[in-house]
Amino acid sequence: MTKYYFLTILMVACLVVFTGCGGEEDGTDEAVPEENMAGHEDANENESENDEPESVADAMQQMQEAMSSNGEAVEPVDFRVLRDMLPEDLPGMERTNTEGQKSGAMGIKMSEAQATYQGEDNSRVEITIIDMGTMKSAAMMGYAWLMAEIDRESDTSYERTTKYKGYPAYEKMEQRGNTERFESQVVVGERFVVAIEANNATEAQIEEARESIDYDDLESRKDEGT
Repeated sequence: MTKYYFLTILMVACLVVFTGCGGEEDGTDEAVPEENMAGHEDANENESENDEPESVADAMQQMQEAMSSNGEAVEPVDFRVLRDMLPEDLPGMERTNTEGQKSGAMGIKMSEAQATYQGEDNSRVEITIIDMGTMKSAAMMGYAWLMAEIDRESDTSYERTTKYKGYPAYEKMEQRGNTERFESQVVVGERFVVAIEANNATEAQIEEARESIDYDDLESRKDEGT
């Protein structure tokens, strides 16, 4: 999921931009009588004052400024630093893979690190740390739960918004046949996201995965690179 997060955000952003920059319905400019030119010019001045984008390039610039922190570029934390925050192993599980990357396009920069843990009983846990970087003031476009209050459960599932170590968090569990799937997301300093996905993992393994991240360290880095 998180591997394609950056591309998803860019696709959504571009869709908004191109929708907002659409031309007239008939693709032509309506002629304005000479006697009405003065009023027409006044209207154009008002439109300019509203800072509406006149082109895709203008819209992209406005989007970048809106998504940046106070319009300033933010250099994300090196993914190698984030990768070093990931645990070497989990109870009954070995780390089978680690990876990281820094992504950038249109002035937007993000970084992430991820580790996968596998148990002999086919249990699996994936931990990802994402630095939203330039996107940190975009209110986490991909995390709609931040704007909602969720609390639902059934015999085989639950979903809720909550707090974890004082930070906004989201948790979801689903039991489907012989597979139990758990996922959680914790937002730290309005910039970092700690995401965990687990299949058939025990509560102890999940809790160890969540506890293994130094949230205070992430919090201390919330202004890094600004």
